[in-house]
Amino acid sequence: MKKNFMFVLAVVCSIWLLSGVVLAQGHYVIDGSSTTGNQNYEGYSDVDGGVFYVTNTGDLTIESSTFVNNKSTGNSLGDGGGAIYNEGKTSITRGVLFSSNRAKGYGGAIYNNNGSTMTISGTNITFSSNSARYGGAIYNNNGSTMTISGTDITFSSNSAYNGGAISNSKSTMTIDGQNIAFTNNIAVSSGGAIYNSSATLNLISKGTMTFTGNTANGVSNAIHDNKGIINLFAEGDNSQIIFNDRITSENSNSTLNINE
Repeated sequence: MKKNFMFVLAVVCSIWLLSGVVLAQGHYVIDGSSTTGNQNYEGYSDVDGGVFYVTNTGDLTIESSTFVNNKSTGNSLGDGGGAIYNEGKTSITRGVLFSSNRAKGYGGAIYNNNGSTMTISGTNITFSSNSARYGGAIYNNNGSTMTISGTDITFSSNSAYNGGAISNSKSTMTIDGQNIAFTNNIAVSSGGAIYNSSATLNLISKGTMTFTGNTANGVSNAIHDNKGIINLFAEGDNSQIIFNDRITSENSNSTLNINE
């Protein structure tokens, strides 16, 4: 079914850092191929990418790590990525925790920018209490591609002006898996959980995906769309996507596809 619409619906372990890593100004600059794993990154800060800045030639793999209380210190509106700023290729595997990271600009935990690619996969993927002006947990921007897939994926209590948990702008975002929950995320203006602007958002449930307690401007809101495309898929007879919060659009140039 396809419809053009204006709508409202109701411990530190070992770390491996290989070639292509430069420690600069308190964070890691990745301009080659690098791998890190089983690490707790806490209290890092820098202008862009509190912990990691991945350049357009960088290729970073992160395994089973946590990112807590890191921040982007840049004052420019274009700065961001409290934990990770990515302009290259980043892969995060075997689960991850992003908690209480923040940015003054974009992406409290992650800023995926300028045609970059990021994949996050595994069990127990959690974004909680991250904050930014745009995209409390994640800002995906300018022709970039981000895929989050696995089991037990949680976005909770993240906050922003637009996109309490995620802001997806002129890019493609896919969230795919089992037991996915967006809970109690807050946007001051639009997109309590997700703000989708001139972008493609794919939500694929292989079990249960729920939106509960998310708000924008004090009102129930799961997703707000502005001239974008939202694709909703529930794969399998027992799969479902449950919206306890509303989906809204800014104008009639939004498209909602269900199980197409």
